[in-house]
Amino acid sequence: MNAVDQHGHRRVQAFVEQAKAGGGFVSYYFDKPCHGVEPKLGYVELIPGTDILVGTAVYIDDIEAERDVLAAKISAQHQRFNITIGSIFIVILGVTLTLTLLISNRIAKSIRKTATQMHEASTQVASAARHVSSQATPWHRAPASRRRRSRKHFVAQRSSRNDAPQYEKCG
Repeated sequence: MNAVDQHGHRRVQAFVEQAKAGGGFVSYYFDKPCHGVEPKLGYVELIPGTDILVGTAVYIDDIEAERDVLAAKISAQHQRFNITIGSIFIVILGVTLTLTLLISNRIAKSIRKTATQMHEASTQVASAARHVSSQATPWHRAPASRRRRSRKHFVAQRSSRNDAPQYEKCG
């Protein structure tokens, strides 16, 4: 019970005190086969109604080695997760861009079609205007007799059937 480890800790006495206090952890040093003296963490409790202690312990370097293995596994899973999320993002981005291009091309095609139709219509209107202009005689070039007649183009006449004015061409 008075055994002392290399760092001056009385491990058996610490076990008994911790067990009588309701159980708990005890840190100490112990000889690990093939490795020399290593730190160890133990847990101890008193069996109720007896003076018997029950405990277990583990070498700290084993915990650290297991922690390193778990950290490597977590890192690998994290990397796979990032690759998966990145892949999903790229697929969504690709689908979004494809749909955007398809929709914008349809809209542009519709706009081009409308613009072409408007251009064709304006060309036809311009052609018709040129044709009408070429057929008409400008006012200042018209003979004086035609200009006079044009000024009094229509005369209102009363119809015998109703009182609304009827217009007829002066000749």
